Amino acid sequence: MAVCEKMKVIIDEYINQIENFCKLPFTDQVKYLAYCYVKNTNDELFTPKNIKTFFELGNLKEPRNIPDIFNKLSDKKNPVFLKRGLNYTFHRDTFKELENQFTKQYKKKDDKEKESTFENLFSKKLLTNMEKDFEIELRDLHLVFGKSGTCTAFLLRKILEKMLFLVFAKNSKLTVIEKN
Repeated sequence: MAVCEKMKVIIDEYINQIENFCKLPFTDQVKYLAYCYVKNTNDELFTPKNIKTFFELGNLKEPRNIPDIFNKLSDKKNPVFLKRGLNYTFHRDTFKELENQFTKQYKKKDDKEKESTFENLFSKKLLTNMEKDFEIELRDLHLVFGKSGTCTAFLLRKILEKMLFLVFAKNSKLTVIEKN
């Protein structure tokens, strides 16, 4: 996939997170697209031309004069943008607000996805049967699931080995394990 195509996908995913993005005032749209630019290019400096490109890549209606919007956003008593030579950067407070806004959105989404994935890891019937013998392992698995792949893999292997041992023990087949 070409770089422009990847960026189109990123912009699309990004603006879909913002309720009624296309109905927002152009000043807000410019602010959000500038944030998207900073987060996805790892460059804290941007220009009106960069944001114009993001409007184009996102197939969005462009404001008539993006440089005028930049001037409005940087000339306020509490500026959103700060001028740095020919470039702009976010005012620290604005960037923190945007970080908090989007971190909370991602965290909520990630927590929901993590929870639904964890719940689908074992069937309800199996979980009911496991509760007594695997209380500690299931609690630990819930703590590390989605945070540490290595810890999750270790606990899943531990659960599997313990299940196999219990099945062999229940069926009086421990000698098979001892021989190997």
